[in-house]
Amino acid sequence: MKTKIRQQKTGYKKTIPSTIRFIAIGIIGILFLCSVFGTYTAYQTPLTKKIVSPILHYTNIGRFDYIALLKNNTVYDNKTTLRPGEGTFFKLLIQQVNVTFSYTFQIDHDADIAGNYTIDAILQTNLWTKSYPVVSRTPFNAHGITATFNTQFPLNYTLYEQLLQNINEETGVSVQTQQLILQSTVVVYATTTNHSVSSVFSQSINVSLNQKTLDISKELSLTTPGVLTNSTTINQEDITNQRTIWTALSVIFFAGLPIMMLLTTSRSESENKTEKEIKKIKKKYGEWIIETKTSPEQPKSRIILVKSLEDLSKVSEELGKPILLYGPSSEKDYRFYVLEDSMMYEYEFKTKEKMIKVVALCPKCGTKNIYEDYPGKKINVVCPNCGNPGIVSFDALKTKLRPRLIFSSLKEKQ
Repeated sequence: MKTKIRQQKTGYKKTIPSTIRFIAIGIIGILFLCSVFGTYTAYQTPLTKKIVSPILHYTNIGRFDYIALLKNNTVYDNKTTLRPGEGTFFKLLIQQVNVTFSYTFQIDHDADIAGNYTIDAILQTNLWTKSYPVVSRTPFNAHGITATFNTQFPLNYTLYEQLLQNINEETGVSVQTQQLILQSTVVVYATTTNHSVSSVFSQSINVSLNQKTLDISKELSLTTPGVLTNSTTINQEDITNQRTIWTALSVIFFAGLPIMMLLTTSRSESENKTEKEIKKIKKKYGEWIIETKTSPEQPKSRIILVKSLEDLSKVSEELGKPILLYGPSSEKDYRFYVLEDSMMYEYEFKTKEKMIKVVALCPKCGTKNIYEDYPGKKINVVCPNCGNPGIVSFDALKTKLRPRLIFSSLKEKQ
């Protein structure tokens, strides 16, 4: 039966390469910021949503038109009428001006349509405003999808010019600006089988006063659409779920940052190839390998060398003994072995890299000291002559020749 040998844990912190640790902390930090932004966005979005849907569409269409009755004239070859766009309206040639207002109400469902309209003349100046009824309130009605009416009235502009003059004389102040506004107001009520709608439509045109010519607004038509809507409020359950998820992620990543920093520690990544291979072996065989600090004693009987670590693993499994690891040593590199009474089964792991020597010059006393280790390693040293501490780096030489001595200075610890 296979017996597992558990190694004693030396601490609660997990040692990982510094680059990987910093990248992991950075990723957790970025995810935390993203989750905070997601939480903020979710809580800024309301839990309810108002949906507006159209029920009825309707349209108001209004148009003013006018025609001037002319006196005998030479300008227009004794023409008796003049319409918009046919020429200039000279007041001395005008006998009378008739104005027509037409209106149409359209709706997309059959309805009972009823309403009324008025037309007023508004005398407006920079100091005062007065309103005079031209067409009194007049009702109209229809059934279906359309209601329409037409009304005609004379435009007595000379009357309003006289009213303006009278008010100026009464007040003793001549106004600087004046105009006559013809304004129509239409109120409509439409009732369908299930709904009702009301609409107020207003249209106006401007007429000049106290000028040699009669100028009236060029924009004579106006169309205003309308819609009857229905509002429904619904709950946005997905927003509630988003708030829960983003809040949970924020808490997780917020807790993950200190956990990552407290439960992990960085280690130097300047490992040589041999150390990386040894780590792979430890990971593969796990708890069956026990590291030792002392070199194994030679048994009195004999040593059996095996060809591979797999063979040594089979011996360990059959005997129920752990695989002991010792190394590295300058003589036999790493040694894997299994002890069984007076027998020792051994596998030698040869390193692929050669150790190099460094001659370090102590900056304090000037003593030269020789140190040996693998390329890429850094070791803490103490000068045996003066006790000055420092760090020595072993830089790999890019040459196929035997490594030569490298002179470097000991760096004092801060």
